[in-house]
Amino acid sequence: LRAAHKAIRASDGGNKQAIRHFRRARHFTSAAEDSTEAGNEEAAKKLRRRSYGHNLHGVVAALGTEAVERAIAGSEAGLTRLQGHLDGREVSEGVARRLAKVVEAVGKAQEKLAAGQPVVALHHALDAAQRIRHFSPRYIARKQIGRAREVIKQAVAAVGDAPTEEEAKSIRRARRLLGTAQEEFKAHRYNRARSAAQRSARLSWGVVNGRAG
Repeated sequence: LRAAHKAIRASDGGNKQAIRHFRRARHFTSAAEDSTEAGNEEAAKKLRRRSYGHNLHGVVAALGTEAVERAIAGSEAGLTRLQGHLDGREVSEGVARRLAKVVEAVGKAQEKLAAGQPVVALHHALDAAQRIRHFSPRYIARKQIGRAREVIKQAVAAVGDAPTEEEAKSIRRARRLLGTAQEEFKAHRYNRARSAAQRSARLSWGVVNGRAG
């Protein structure tokens, strides 16, 4: 997306098709947030999907099929590295299924690009890249830390200025665990970081759900 926006700026606003798609993407993202705040998560999901689709169209309009080719090449390279890492190792059925999904996504990206459908091809290339990242303990830990941080914010907002003693204790513990997760991440102990972040999020969710009930 950054490259696409940079290309639009370089064209001095000349790429009107890309601009229209990105504006629509922002519109649907904002509408999705409104739906989430209103408690209609199903509508929010549909709106986020529409925003995502416009972003893909905007990228292709701004950067052309060359960007799609680069995205596919990146996913192919990532798949090759992952297969090399797993080669000769005994893996669980779950890991094997996840790897098969990556292979399938890369294949679909190649197929759709060859069929003249660059937007769909880009979607599958990005899907493959996302699935590959989920094999990385570092990536998963970082995602869990981000999630824990957001849920703490939700817990704080839920209790406002009048938390119960139990709620205040849970939020303090959640913050300590988040700090632990961040320290473990810095020390490259990603599994410990993920575990601490998950515990932090569970405590915060307990506060949020308690108030929701």
